[in-house]
Amino acid sequence: MIALSWASAQFGSLAHILLICSTNASYSVGVAEYFSYSCLARAMKAANVGFFSTSSLTPDGTMLAPNDGIDPSELKGWLFCRDLNSDPKLTELDSKGRRRQVGALEGMLRRAIARTGCDLLILDPFVKLHGLNESDNPDMDFVCSLLIKIAQDCNIAVDSPAHTHKGAITAGDADARRGASAQRDAGRLDYTFTVMSEDEAKQFGIAADVRKSYMRLDKAKANIVRAVKARWFRLASIRLDNTTALYPDGDEMQAIERWEPPETWAGVDGETLNAILNAIDAGLPDGRRYIDHGQAKDRAAWLAVQKHCPNKPEAQCREMIKQWIKAEVLFRDKYPNPLRREEENGLFVDADKRPAY
Repeated sequence: MIALSWASAQFGSLAHILLICSTNASYSVGVAEYFSYSCLARAMKAANVGFFSTSSLTPDGTMLAPNDGIDPSELKGWLFCRDLNSDPKLTELDSKGRRRQVGALEGMLRRAIARTGCDLLILDPFVKLHGLNESDNPDMDFVCSLLIKIAQDCNIAVDSPAHTHKGAITAGDADARRGASAQRDAGRLDYTFTVMSEDEAKQFGIAADVRKSYMRLDKAKANIVRAVKARWFRLASIRLDNTTALYPDGDEMQAIERWEPPETWAGVDGETLNAILNAIDAGLPDGRRYIDHGQAKDRAAWLAVQKHCPNKPEAQCREMIKQWIKAEVLFRDKYPNPLRREEENGLFVDADKRPAY
């Protein structure tokens, strides 16, 4: 899980991308590359966008296993990649370890931007770019100010993925980024990239053993764009077609592809919705009524939904009941339970507010 922050000046139609990777570690899961290919695909009017890990990119910007419908040859002159494993740094302390100073990487980046004519600079990951204390606000303000200055001077956008802090991460939390808050404050756009939660897996009907293969991208800070709902992705295995007589099985690599979660009401026609409401309004055969609370067991209203929609998981059936109650299509009221011979709450359909499905 990582958070993304943009420190940018202004940019129009993105065309050329310069990707600087300080490590080939797999933690990045190709998030920086997602923005590269996303912007590249828009510029080239390509139909599909894919994710790629750093290992799928060669220094000249070609791909080993394309999964986005873009011919690798078309990347020449559009995507430029450079791997920096250690030195130089964008910022560092002086020889006495006291004062902050600009490092050699700053000049290297400016020359690379001028040489490639790039519109977007991606620095992955943020923590590897500098030699300062990532938990110190003045230190991080110094680093971010340099990135903003580069963006303004060169009229480009700067994107820098970062790790998240330890512990539980909430999707869309602007404070998920590890380190000092100055990093968050400097960005114009901030994103979180989080693994599907257990509750989300239940809601979408995803098995517990594969839920970590699904991830969501959320805006955590949007100073210049409106908020939109999460975009979902999932891991997919791509064969490299590198089989030989001595290695007949070949290799696979992990890519990320877009995934659309099932909508709560998707695939349910009006006839089915009416049948569900009729069943809830009629109640159980023994005279008891359905109810929406969690301990209802055989009176649980979501069971009436699942009876007519057997392919929908429990979470989505519960959500349908919840939305009907919120819209006041369903309401709770007292009725005499014939088995217990006492009054209790049950669900009824409001005929006046019932939708015309």
